[in-house]
Amino acid sequence: MLHCRPMLNTLEYLDLHSNKLNGPMDPIQEPNLVLLNLPFLDLSFNNLSGNIKSCMLVKLRNLSLLDLSHNNLLSLTSCNYGANSTLPMIIEFHFSSCNMQRFPSFLNASKYLQLLDLSNNQIHRSITKWEAEGWENLTTLNLFMNFLISVEKIPGKHLYFLELSSNSLRGPFPTPPQNLSFLLISNNELVGEIPSKICNLSFLSVLDLSKNKLGGTIPDCFGTFGNKLSMILRTLNLNGNQLEGSIPQSLKICFNLEVLDLGNNNINDTFPYWLDTLTNLEVLVLRSNRFHGGIQNFNRTFSFRNLQMIDLSRNEFTGHIPPELFENLKSMKDIQIPLANHFDTFSNDSFDGNSGLCGFPLSKKCGNNQELESSPSTVADDSETTLVWKIAAMGYGSGLVLGLSMGYIVFTTGKPYWLVKMIKRNPQERGRIHQNGRRKN
Repeated sequence: MLHCRPMLNTLEYLDLHSNKLNGPMDPIQEPNLVLLNLPFLDLSFNNLSGNIKSCMLVKLRNLSLLDLSHNNLLSLTSCNYGANSTLPMIIEFHFSSCNMQRFPSFLNASKYLQLLDLSNNQIHRSITKWEAEGWENLTTLNLFMNFLISVEKIPGKHLYFLELSSNSLRGPFPTPPQNLSFLLISNNELVGEIPSKICNLSFLSVLDLSKNKLGGTIPDCFGTFGNKLSMILRTLNLNGNQLEGSIPQSLKICFNLEVLDLGNNNINDTFPYWLDTLTNLEVLVLRSNRFHGGIQNFNRTFSFRNLQMIDLSRNEFTGHIPPELFENLKSMKDIQIPLANHFDTFSNDSFDGNSGLCGFPLSKKCGNNQELESSPSTVADDSETTLVWKIAAMGYGSGLVLGLSMGYIVFTTGKPYWLVKMIKRNPQERGRIHQNGRRKN
């Protein structure tokens, strides 16, 4: 139980996160002088319970940051009266992993609100146009893992980060705000084609539409000359849809692309050698499609220099696996495990659907003495640093499936500071927030 003493009426920063606080939120239901004047309140990761009414919460007029996340028995409901009430100074509102049932439209008049995290709650039905009005300065909206069926309008005219993954969104693709840099709508039930208007998002860095029911072909516009998106896009994840056709060669001018995941679709194409122009590419997933033909046309100029994962399993590739594939992928290194022993763990099951492939590291021999009996020429002797080529195509014996989630996005964006900052900010860093919405340096 949380008790506040009147002598603390000048308190500006109250951080009690990750303790063992329990019981109902009486101080919020009956605000005292301490909480009424408090700019910063963090009670996340506790065992607090009860039903917070919005008409009582808005009495905390000075709050700039409120974090009640990860109190699983805590809920927030709107009042029938006081519809025009809001938290006028709020900048960050964290209510993740609680028991919220409805979208908090009472916050849409909070003109300083920048970050709204409602992930892992029980929000059902839709976000209506009326509920999405306002939100003038909202830059980060996290609605991951709820039960949303549709979004009539995406809140936030200047939204930078939008997370709608793991909901029940149906129908066509929603119209995204123009300033988006991170658009994550995986694991929903979106249908139709990927609209070409998505290429008008000039600042889009990460696009994750995996695990939906999108069909048609991949839009050519992703790599159109003169399109700013071709210079910004770093992650394109379309895994687990119903896409057909071939990979548009316009992607080869997305020079900053680091992750391309097209696995588990119906793409009918040959191996895209032309992607070697993407010198920053780190992850290439083509598994479980209809790719066909040989993959032996690698040469000494093969330039996937930064590739760290490649998954070609469950396709219709034929021919022998060229040694150049291993010799040239210089980024696939690990100095802890001997190369030969590592490859000995691979099995034929890792290449289900590529029955025409043969040669090292597979046990299947190629005809005409083409089997590579030894490991690639880059294997070092005992006096040298040993190398391990972490080839996801081999599947580590079971056909590796890259389950791309928030953890995957952290990997692909390099420095995960933006995500850590959003989900759980450092209290020392976030605590000094002025009531005017600016931080002290």
